[in-house]
Amino acid sequence: MLQNSELNANSPLPTEKMPDCWNQDNRMNALFSPFRSKSANQQDWISKYKFWNNLIYVWLKHTMQCSFSIFDLNEIFKRKGCSPLCLTTVTQEMLRNREIVLEEEFLKEPSDSWTTWSLDVFIKKPLTWSYYKMKDYVIGQNIDINTRYVHLKAVKEIAEQILSTIVNENDNILISITEILEKCKKEETYSDISENTLKLALIWLKHHKKAVLKKSSINNELLVKFSTQTIYEISEIDETLYKLLNQESKFEREIELLEKEKIIIMDKVKTCLAKELKQVAKTHLRKKNEIEKTIEKRAQILGNLRALILSIQDTHSNSSAVDAFKLGSNVLSQFEEKGLTEYKVRDVMDDLNEALENYKDVQSTLSEILPNADFESDSDLEKELSELMNNDDVLESTSNINNKEELDDIEERLRNLGVAGLPSPQKSLKTSTPIQKKKVLVQAENM
Repeated sequence: MLQNSELNANSPLPTEKMPDCWNQDNRMNALFSPFRSKSANQQDWISKYKFWNNLIYVWLKHTMQCSFSIFDLNEIFKRKGCSPLCLTTVTQEMLRNREIVLEEEFLKEPSDSWTTWSLDVFIKKPLTWSYYKMKDYVIGQNIDINTRYVHLKAVKEIAEQILSTIVNENDNILISITEILEKCKKEETYSDISENTLKLALIWLKHHKKAVLKKSSINNELLVKFSTQTIYEISEIDETLYKLLNQESKFEREIELLEKEKIIIMDKVKTCLAKELKQVAKTHLRKKNEIEKTIEKRAQILGNLRALILSIQDTHSNSSAVDAFKLGSNVLSQFEEKGLTEYKVRDVMDDLNEALENYKDVQSTLSEILPNADFESDSDLEKELSELMNNDDVLESTSNINNKEELDDIEERLRNLGVAGLPSPQKSLKTSTPIQKKKVLVQAENM
C-alpha cells in the first residue's frame, strides 16, 4: 500500500519539507525512542507527540494519501536502518484525540450525518469496547501494526479538492469513478492519487451529503453524483441520462472509427488504380460505399439521441424552474398571511399621496412674498449693475490716459541718453512695448 517508493529511507519527504533536526543524531535518537511516562516530563512528551503528529500529516499530504498503518509509518520513517519505536503510542494518541479513525469504522454507513457517525464511533460504543481500548492504550498490549487508520484532516482536504474540480465541470451529473480518477491524475496537485484514496475521499463526501454513490446497472461500475448543495439520491432521470450519454459517446467513437476506415479504403482504391487493378479497386470502392451508408445511419441515430438527451435535460430544467416558482409562491402566500394584501398596500399609498400633497402646500405657503416686505425689484438691480459697468469704463480710460502721459515722458528721457557702443535708443523704442521701454529706462539709469 506504500506509495512514492522513490523516496528513500533517509528522505521520506523532500528536503524542504523535512524537519531541521532530521540529520541531528542525538535529537533523532530521542525522538525515535519509546515514550516515557507522561507524568515524568509532560512538556517533553507533548513536544515529541507533536513532532510525529505533524510529520505524519505532512507525509500524507505530500503523497496524496489519507490512510496508513503503523507498519507503513515504520517503513517510511526509517532512519539509518532503524524504525521509530514510538509510533504505536502516537497512533493511539491520535485515535484517542479523534484525529484518526479505524478504516473499518470509517467505511461504515452513517445513520444521518458525519456528526452522528462520529458519535456512534467514539461515544456510543459499549463499555467493554472502551475499557479494552483504554487498557491497550495504558498497558501497551500487542497492537496489530497492519490495522489501517483514516486521517480525518487529510481525507477532508483531498475530498474538497476533488469536489471543486469535478463540480466546476458538471454539477449534479453522474460520473464514473474511473473518469474521476482520470480527471484527478490530469491535475498536477493530485496526480499521484490512488484509487483507494479516491474512494475514501468519496465516502467522506457521502457522509457530508456532497456526493451519492451507486453501482451502474450496465457494467457494475461505481457511479458518483456530486453537488455543492445537499444531495441525497441518484434519481432515475440521472441514471437514464448517464446511459444515454454513454450511448452517445459510443456512437461517436463508432463513427470516428468508420471514418478512419473509409480513408484507409480510399487509399487502397487509389493504389489499385495506380497499378491498373480495376476489379480490386471496385471491390474496395464497394466496401467504401457500404461504410458511408453505415456512417449515415449512425449519424442519424446520433442526431436523434442528442435530441432526446436535450429534451430530457430541458424537461428536467423546466421541472426545477417549476419547483422554484412553487417555492416563490409559498413565500408570497406567507406574506399575505402576515397582512400584506392589495387593499392594505393601497391604503398606505393613499396615505402617502395625501402626505405629499400636504407637504407641497406647506412649501408653497412658505415661499409666498409677504405684502410689507421691502424687497428690491430686478429692474433696480439691473440699473445698479449698469452704472457700475459705466464707472469701470471711465476708470479704465483715465488709467489709459495716465499711462500714455507716462510713456511719452519715458521716451523723451531716453532720447537724451546715449552710451558709446550701444544702439540708439530711438531705434529700440520704435519696436518696444511699453513694458520693454520701462525696462530700457531703468537699465540706462543704473548705468
